Amino acid sequence: MLCWCNQRLFFLITNLFLLVGGSNHAQEPASWQQGDHHRFKLLSVAKSPGIQAGFALMAQVNTGIAFTNQLPVARHMTNQMLLNGSGVAASDVDGDGHCDLYFSSIDAPNRLFRNLGDWRFEDVTASAGVGCGEFDATACVLADLNGDTLPELLVNTMYQGLRLFRNLGNFKFEEMTQQAGLRPAPGGMTVAIGDFDVDGLPDIYVSRYRAAALMDVPNAYVSIKTDKGKRIVTQFNGRSTSEPDLKHRFYVDVRGGVGEYGEPDSLYRNKGDLIFEEMSWTGGVFKDEFGKTLSETPRDWGLAAMFRDLNHDSYPDLYVCNDFDTPDRIWINDGNGSFLALPADAIRQTSWFAMGVDMADVDRDGDDDILVLDMLARSHATRMNQLGDVKPVMELIRQASHRPQYMKTTLQMNRGDTTYAEVGQWAGLASSDWAWGAAFLDVDLDGYEDILITNGHERDGRNIDVANQLKSLRQARKLSDSEIFQNRLKFPRFNTANIAYRNQGDGTFKQISREWGFDFNGVSHGIALADLDRDGDLDVVVNNLNEPASVYQNHAQAPRVAISLKGLNGNSQGVGARLEFKNGDVLQSQEIIAGGKYLSSDQAVRTFAWKRTDSDDATLRVIWPAGNVTEIDSLQANCLYEIQQPYSNSTRSPQKEGFSGPKLFSDKVIQLEPAHHDLMFDDWARQPLMDASLAHEGPAVAWVDLNQDGWEDLVVSSARGGKSAVWLNQEGRALEPYDKPPFHLPVSRDQTGLVAWKDAANEVRLLMASYNYEDGLDLGSPVREYRFKEKKTVDGFPGQQASIGVLTLGDVDRDGDLDLFMGARAMPGRYPTPPSSFLFLNENGVFKLDEERSKLFKSIGMVKSASWVDIDRDGFPELFLALEWGAICFFRNDSGQLVDQTAEVGLSEKLGWWSGMAFGDFDENGTIDFVAGNLGVNGPHQKYLHHPLRLYHADMDGNQVIDIVRSHYEEEIGAYVPDLQLGALARGIPVVSDHYTSYRVFGQQTVSQVFENLGATPSVLELNWPQTTLFLNHNGRFMAAPLPREAQWSTAAGVVAGDFDGDGHLDVFLAQNHFQFEGMTPRMDAGFGLMCLGTGKGDFKTLAHFQSGIHLTGEQRGAASGDWNRDGRLDLLVGQNNGVSHLFSNQAAEPGVMVRLKGANKNPWALGAQIRLLGDEGIHGPWQVIQTGAACGSQNGMLQILGSVRGANHIEVAWPDGRQSLHQIDRNRSTQTISID
Repeated sequence: MLCWCNQRLFFLITNLFLLVGGSNHAQEPASWQQGDHHRFKLLSVAKSPGIQAGFALMAQVNTGIAFTNQLPVARHMTNQMLLNGSGVAASDVDGDGHCDLYFSSIDAPNRLFRNLGDWRFEDVTASAGVGCGEFDATACVLADLNGDTLPELLVNTMYQGLRLFRNLGNFKFEEMTQQAGLRPAPGGMTVAIGDFDVDGLPDIYVSRYRAAALMDVPNAYVSIKTDKGKRIVTQFNGRSTSEPDLKHRFYVDVRGGVGEYGEPDSLYRNKGDLIFEEMSWTGGVFKDEFGKTLSETPRDWGLAAMFRDLNHDSYPDLYVCNDFDTPDRIWINDGNGSFLALPADAIRQTSWFAMGVDMADVDRDGDDDILVLDMLARSHATRMNQLGDVKPVMELIRQASHRPQYMKTTLQMNRGDTTYAEVGQWAGLASSDWAWGAAFLDVDLDGYEDILITNGHERDGRNIDVANQLKSLRQARKLSDSEIFQNRLKFPRFNTANIAYRNQGDGTFKQISREWGFDFNGVSHGIALADLDRDGDLDVVVNNLNEPASVYQNHAQAPRVAISLKGLNGNSQGVGARLEFKNGDVLQSQEIIAGGKYLSSDQAVRTFAWKRTDSDDATLRVIWPAGNVTEIDSLQANCLYEIQQPYSNSTRSPQKEGFSGPKLFSDKVIQLEPAHHDLMFDDWARQPLMDASLAHEGPAVAWVDLNQDGWEDLVVSSARGGKSAVWLNQEGRALEPYDKPPFHLPVSRDQTGLVAWKDAANEVRLLMASYNYEDGLDLGSPVREYRFKEKKTVDGFPGQQASIGVLTLGDVDRDGDLDLFMGARAMPGRYPTPPSSFLFLNENGVFKLDEERSKLFKSIGMVKSASWVDIDRDGFPELFLALEWGAICFFRNDSGQLVDQTAEVGLSEKLGWWSGMAFGDFDENGTIDFVAGNLGVNGPHQKYLHHPLRLYHADMDGNQVIDIVRSHYEEEIGAYVPDLQLGALARGIPVVSDHYTSYRVFGQQTVSQVFENLGATPSVLELNWPQTTLFLNHNGRFMAAPLPREAQWSTAAGVVAGDFDGDGHLDVFLAQNHFQFEGMTPRMDAGFGLMCLGTGKGDFKTLAHFQSGIHLTGEQRGAASGDWNRDGRLDLLVGQNNGVSHLFSNQAAEPGVMVRLKGANKNPWALGAQIRLLGDEGIHGPWQVIQTGAACGSQNGMLQILGSVRGANHIEVAWPDGRQSLHQIDRNRSTQTISID
C-alpha cells in the first residue's frame, strides 16, 4: 500500500487536474501507482460543459472503422436463419492499453481494428489472419483462454462450427480449431465464457440455432402417425425421419401442428493448452431440478447464453435464451462440476422468442436480476399488425408448475434466494420491439445501471397483412419454390429505433433514447461495451445489418471508478469475478464477463459511479471465481484500478448471507387434502371476448367451531363435482378430515363465499354461495345452508339470474340479529353487464328478501367482496362493496337506512379490479381503515394508466352475446383504441371483418370509428386505479396509499388483517395470482402469498417468502386467520384454486392476548364487534374488526389475538349494538372471555 503522504499528494494533484480541466479532449493517462494487491492510475476524464449524460455517434470517416455487415437479398431470401445478424468483440489484443475491436460478418470477411488512440482505428485484419471470409460468421469473443494475458479469438459460424484463433502477439493469430477439439456443428450463435468447474481455466458454452430450417423448405410435406398414443412425424418430403439429418428434428405440438427442434448446444471444458473436451448432455454434467441426469439432449433454438453467478456461491450459473417454443434453460452450478435445472417455480414465466440476455442488480438490493429480450412492438399500430394472437392452452396455463412463454421482454426480479418475480411490465420494459442485444450500463453514473437495447429486422416476417396476402396467393394456386422465395420480398424492412432506458432507482425504467443519443433507426444486432478512449466510462459498439457499424462515445460527466482484474492461472481477465463497490448509500455490484452478450463480448472492464458523500472513503470487494476475496479501501474518484488475484492463502468468500432468523410461519406447513379440484370451463366458448375467466373463483375458507368443543375447525368450499372440505380440530394436536353429513355429497355448482355464525338457539349455522356462472340457470337456491348438528343441508333462497359470489353478515337494523347481504359476481354469459345484489333481513332466524333496501343494489356492479363494518361505532354497521371494473362502494347506515356515500368518503374516483378487503386501524389513530386487493400494476395495462382503461360492452352484432372491447388511450393516435387485434376481435364480433380486411388499417382505428362502422352504442366501464391499496380514514374520508411494490407485482384476492408478528401493529396478508386471462394477457403469477408487516403508521414492510415461510405458487383465493393450536399466535389458512389449501402455523410471533367475546343472545359470537388493547399512559393498540365476507368470501376465527402493547392492562370492546366497554386483563387466564353483559 502507498504510504499515506504519497497517496494524499497523488490525489491532491488529481483533484487539481479536475478543477483546472475543461478541455474537450481527453489527456493521456497518468502512470501507475502501486498498492497492496492492486495498482491504480488517474483516468483522463474530459469535462464538456453543457453536455449531459449520453452518447455521441462517432463518424466512420474519422474513426477509420469502415465496416458494414452486408447480407445480400439473394441469400436471406432462401435462408432466414442468416437474418439473426452478427456481433462485435472488444479487448486489448496486443496489450498496449488500448481496447481493440473485432466485427463478425455473415457474407463478407470479418474485420479486426487496432485502436491507435484519440478515436482512430486501423484495419489489421489481413496481417492478423482473422478475416474468416469463408465462414458465415455470427458471434465473436476476445478472451484469454490459456492464461498468457493475450485474448484468443473465438468466431462462431452458421455452417462450420466454432473457430478458435490463438493470439501470438503483435496482432498475429493462428487458427487452432481442429487441434482444440471443437466440433464443426451448424447453427452457431452466442458464445459464453465461464469457468464452470472452477479449475482456473475458462470454459466455453456455445448456443446453437439451426443453419437451415423447415420454414425455408417451400412446399414441404410430412407424414404423421400415432405410436402408443403419441403423434410423431415419420417422414419429411418422402424421407424417413430416422435418417441422420432428420432424426430428432420434428415433433407434433399441443395444437396439432408440426414443430421443429433446433441444434444441441455445446459445453466445452478447458483442459489447458487450448485443448477442449465437449461435455455430454447425458453424462452427468446436466441434471434436472431433482438431481437426475438428463436422459435426452435438449435440441433448442439457442440464440444467447450467459454465465453469471446468480446465487453468489462463487460458481458460475448459466442462462440460455431459446427461440420459439423451446424453453429457456436456467442452470444452477452445484459446485461439483455439474448443473441443476432451476426449479420450475423459481421462474414462473419467460419470454417466448428469447433473444438476448443481460443481468444486473437493477434495484441495488444485492441480488442480480435477469433481463431477457423478446419482440413485442412498442407502437400500437405496429403491434396490431404483427403475429402473436395465439390462444393459450388453458389446461396448461392453470397448472402452477407450468412455465408459460409470452411474447414480451421479461425482467426477472431476484427475490434474494434465486427465485424470481417476472416484473417486466411493472418495470416498463415489456415492449422493446424486435430486440436482439441487451446491455446494462450506468450511462449517467448515478449508481443504477441503465439499459441499452438493439433491435430491428431485415424483413418484418410477422406482418399479418403481408402474411395474409401470401396465404391468399398460395390458396389460389400452387406456387413454385422460387415464387415463394420471391414473395418474401413483400415483407418490408422493419427499421426500429434502438432503445435506452434510464433506471429510476426503484426497479422501474424510463425510455430516454433520443435524449441520450442512442436511437439509431435501422436493424441492429450485436452490442459490446468497452472503454475506447480510456476515460473510465464505457463506450458502446453496435454491429448493424446492411448499414455501417455504430461506435458511440460515452459523454458521462460524473465521477467514476473503473476496475480491471489480473487473475491467476488460465483466467487472467478474472472472468466470473464479482465486484462490489461501496461509496455512499448504494452498494453497486457487477461481474466480469466474457461473451454472453448477444453474439458479442465486452471488454473485461467494469465502471462504477462515484457517489458524492461527506466522506471520501470508498471500498471495493472482489470475489474471485475460486471464492477468494480481495478488499481495497480508500479508493479515489476518476481512477482505474487493476486488482491482482491473491494466491490461495487468502480467505474464501462465504456464500451470500441469507435470512438467518426464524421464519414467521413454521416449515411444517399442513397441506389440507383433498385438494380443491376445479373442473375446466371455457369462458371464451360462451363469450369469446372475455378479458379474464370468472369460472374459477373459489375456494373460500373459514375457521368455524362446528362441533362447539371450543376449538375452531377448518372449512374449505368446493368446486363443481367435489365435496365441501371440513377438518375437525383435535384440540390443536391434529386436524381430522370430516366427510360425513352434511358434507358428504358432491356439489353441483362451484361454492364461492361463505359465512358462519351462532344463532339465538345456540346453533352454529354455515352458509355457502352456490355459483351458477357455469350453467347459467336461475334454478335452485343461490345459497345453501349446512347444519352440522342436524347433519343436513337446506336450500332456502329463491333462484337468481346473477351468479352469487360473496356473502356477509351484519345487523343492518340493529335489532340484535344478523342480516345477510348477497353479492352478485356476474350475469352468466353477459359479462360485464352490472348484476343486482340483494339484502335479506333475519326474521326470527329466517332470511327474507328486503325488497326496499335491495333497490339500492340494483345493477350495482360486479361485487368481488363485501363487508359490514361499523365505521362510526353507533351500532348501525356500514356496508362496503368491492367492485370489479368499478369503485369500492360505501353505504352509510343512518339508523337502519342505507345511503350511498361513496363519493362523500372519497372512494368514487378510485376505479379498480377490486377484490378482498380487510379492516382495522392501520395507522392507530382510533379510526377504521381498510386494505383492498386489486389487479396490480404488472400487466399489459401498466403502460397506459395515464388515462383510464375502458371496457366497452354491448351485443354489437345481434347474436344475443355480450361483446366486449377492452381499450386504452393511445398517445400516438390521441384517442381510445381497441386492445385486441382484428382477428381476435372478429372471433367475438364476426361482422367486424366485413368492415376491415387490413390489420394495419384496423390498427390505426379508434374505438369510436370501430363502433360507428358497427352501428353500436356500447356501455362503458373504466379502471384507473389497479394498485392494491391501503385506505386511511382521515376525518371520515379515505385517503389512498398503495402498498409496497411486491404487492403490485400480481393480483391480490383474499386480504387478511391481523397482528401476525405480535408487535402490536396490524399486518396484512395478500393471497395472490390469477392465471386465466385472454390469450394476449400473460398470467399474473409473481406472488407467493405476501405478508406485509405494519408499522402502526399507515405503511408496511413486506417479508420475502423465505422470511415469512409462505411459498404458494398457485392461484390463491380465500384466506383467513385463526389460532388453531391456541398458542397466542395468529395462524393462516389459504385456499388455492384447483390446488391444495395450506395451514401455516405461526412459530415466531410474540404471543398475544387471546380474547373470546360473548355477544348478545342473537349474536353470540359478536360478529361486527371491534376490539383493542389499552396500556400505560394512554397507549393503545389498533382496533381489530370481527368481520365476515371480505377476504374472497372467507371468514376469520372468532378467537381474537391482540398483539403486544406496552403496559397492556385493559381490553376495550366496541360491541355490535354500539355499546362500548372496558375490561381489565386477568393474568391468571390464558384466554380472556368477555361478555357484553
